Amino acid sequence: MHDEPRPLNEPKCYTGSCAHLGVRSAAAEPEVKIGTRIGELHFKNIRYLARSLSDCGKRKACVLVFVDSGCPIVAKYLPALQRLERIYRDKGVQFVAVNSGPNDTIVTMAAQAVEFGIEFPFVKDADCTVADAIGVKRTPEVVVLDEKRILRYRGRIDDRYRPGGQRNEATRNDLVEALDEVLAGKEVTVPATAVDGCLITRPTANASDKPPTFADQVAPILARHCLKCHQPNTAAPFALLTYEQVNAKGRTIAEVVSEGRMPPWFAAPREGDLIQHQSLSAAERETIVQWVKTGMARGDDSRLPKPPQPKLAKWQIGAPDLILSAKPFQLPTEATSPTNMSSSRSCSQTKPGCKECRFCPTCRGPCTMRISPT
Repeated sequence: MHDEPRPLNEPKCYTGSCAHLGVRSAAAEPEVKIGTRIGELHFKNIRYLARSLSDCGKRKACVLVFVDSGCPIVAKYLPALQRLERIYRDKGVQFVAVNSGPNDTIVTMAAQAVEFGIEFPFVKDADCTVADAIGVKRTPEVVVLDEKRILRYRGRIDDRYRPGGQRNEATRNDLVEALDEVLAGKEVTVPATAVDGCLITRPTANASDKPPTFADQVAPILARHCLKCHQPNTAAPFALLTYEQVNAKGRTIAEVVSEGRMPPWFAAPREGDLIQHQSLSAAERETIVQWVKTGMARGDDSRLPKPPQPKLAKWQIGAPDLILSAKPFQLPTEATSPTNMSSSRSCSQTKPGCKECRFCPTCRGPCTMRISPT
């Protein structure tokens, strides 16, 4: 571990995606015994950068809490975990929230962290590599590693919340007890406890007899979600109209869709009435990843969907009711742009009558539009 911590990410709330695209069967989940020394754990942060547990720096203990946006027990425990993190951060303890499984996107995790005011890192374990490495099966299961990365505790936070109800107060604060004993250099009295919560769904290998093909499975997904932009004479950096074009970018496409970077949509799921939402479902993301992993088979070209017809009109969404213009400026080749912008092609309906919006740059630089109803 580093003597000086290298942040997993710059902001206080961190979210990431697992670096690996490997998909394994849930049938083989080896038991990881208490006292096992855990190797390096890898994931990606909110900026999609590869990070590891070592980037937290040298710590006396590390708490990994496994979370999921759809688990009600997680929602009940997050405020308590934030309070514990504030107590233990100056004692040399690092808290990290690990989201394992294929369903939650980076945006979903970030929204959960912001909603509960969580200040410790959130990271994505998309293929359950981290959960497998330390033997975690449920959310909100917690793990305590000591300064040598020895697995000292695995189990519940306490016994207050259960799927069928809750106590007014916990009868035993298992995580606190384990942390205090680790920090005091003692053996953990109760090193493992049962966890009441949601089972983590491991990604499974494609159960069909044949792997996905471009013509049958992948091209229809791209037609629905990607080809509006990824064709000639658009702001997209490359076209995805043919098998050859997609094959050449296959591994990159698998990475960015599995992380939720593409198609670009960064609004929280519950934020307003969203229209023109182009995000892929978990099943669609998994289909593309499996296609790349199994060799990017072409399939029968006669089964390809019809290519999109280019719109020759100046306004792809019809003539606007209002045009707002800005003074032209030159984007620098290097360094930071003088504008505070990032790209978005979707619209959040903020008031009746606002159906679509479009930004028309004269260059391919980034831009952001924030529309206020006031």
